[in-house]
Amino acid sequence: EEKKFSAFCKALAHPARRRIIDMLITDEVVPFSRLNHAIPLHPATIQEHLTKLRMVHLLHVNSNEKGDIIGYRLNNRGKREMDRLFRQFLGEVGVVKVA
Repeated sequence: EEKKFSAFCKALAHPARRRIIDMLITDEVVPFSRLNHAIPLHPATIQEHLTKLRMVHLLHVNSNEKGDIIGYRLNNRGKREMDRLFRQFLGEVGVVKVA
């Protein structure tokens, strides 16, 4: 649990990754071209950030029948797990009451 929580914290620590999450919050599939246009970083760097979000299961990759990536969206299961871990942590430090 502690390692998972730390991994989420690290994944959210970079402004570019938070920007990616902000862009994906609508639950629509966002193509890489839109991310690349909105984030002023080299495409390879954006890909690295996407990989880090995938590693903590916050990102779902949508692909076509041939396996080509057509876009990204947030992974609902990863969002729920992150929410649970953050609520647990905040409850432990007395910030929120956990039901």
